[in-house]
Amino acid sequence: MKRYWTILSLFLVIALWWWITLSAPSETSSAHSDSEKIAASSAIADLPRSALREALAGDVALIEELLKKWMADAKRLTKEGTKKVVFLSEEELKRAEDLSYQLLHYSGDQLAQLREAHRLKLIIDETGVALNLEQPPERFLPQTYSSASILMAISEPESIVALPKGMRDHSSLFDPSLLDAVPLDADRYHSESIYNRKPEVAFVAKYSLPSTLETLRRQGLKLFSYSKTDAVDEVIDGMVKMGNVVNRPLKAELMALFMRGALMNLDNHVRASDEKLPKRPLYLNAYAHYSCPTQRTLPSELLARVKRNELIRLHDPQKSSAWRLPITFEKIAMLNPDCIIVSTSKENRYSVVSRLLSEPSLAETTAVKQKHVVAVDEAVQTSPSQYLVLAYYDIIEALMP
Repeated sequence: MKRYWTILSLFLVIALWWWITLSAPSETSSAHSDSEKIAASSAIADLPRSALREALAGDVALIEELLKKWMADAKRLTKEGTKKVVFLSEEELKRAEDLSYQLLHYSGDQLAQLREAHRLKLIIDETGVALNLEQPPERFLPQTYSSASILMAISEPESIVALPKGMRDHSSLFDPSLLDAVPLDADRYHSESIYNRKPEVAFVAKYSLPSTLETLRRQGLKLFSYSKTDAVDEVIDGMVKMGNVVNRPLKAELMALFMRGALMNLDNHVRASDEKLPKRPLYLNAYAHYSCPTQRTLPSELLARVKRNELIRLHDPQKSSAWRLPITFEKIAMLNPDCIIVSTSKENRYSVVSRLLSEPSLAETTAVKQKHVVAVDEAVQTSPSQYLVLAYYDIIEALMP
């Protein structure tokens, strides 16, 4: 009798284990059934998002490694029959390889000589003001997130006097240890400390307050205006110019090549999966009300790279000068997107997606029927810097079925 109960107990333990194993949802099934799907939770073609972010933060060794891998990927995709595969030219790749080697292996004196040979001695900003760089400046005060993002990638933290107020809140973009290496924030509470550190050049924008610009001029700072960030090429060109201003032309040139290579690599992966991806995605901004970006914005340009900005063009046929246009649920239903990508804060992503999925007037849209409504981090999407590559990654990840 004792043996009978032992065998029965063993049988029940085994049966319970199998029941738990079979009833627990797998990662794959839950990822596809979750109605509150969040973009960039997985990798695109063996490219972890974290690796891309580290490279965009200025990791030279990683940049070199990824460019080589992407070139191999492009050749593989071409052999497999993917059409219109693009990548950097052999000359550009060779230049990137040379720059990586120099930045990783040259001594400080050798790099100083190279920088002196390559940097511009006079540069004109977007307002037409010429900046004399005969004597290279060493301390900088970025007034915008874009300029600070680029500076942290191409220069050293000790050359940055202060960061724009609120930048430390964007942990989805910046390594906290890197932010901590710049102790001051550019606000009125630290104005005396900033002045005492004697910044030489301030990076400003056309929308900077006139009173702020006048204060900076009175303190003897040279001003460099950088705010043309409506298009990918403008952001890349701005990075190269900034690299000359801060005497880091080699790093800026390498970062520019990397950005182009990264965008092309992502283009290729869309082409390889083109038939499986939605053809009519709608990109929304979620604030108090919903809006759609206009054709002049980076989201529109990024979707246009893969021929998927049709609904943005339909909502903005006149190419408005505004950044975004309001959109109603009725208009969304009429457009009938097969995927909705909604840019919102990380804190609100679940509630925003749930709201769209449960909205009665959207129930018959293809996107809601297929539960293809995806949130992307607005902090990344609204960063017109090198991190626009990360924004593109998130958009493509959102398109994936």
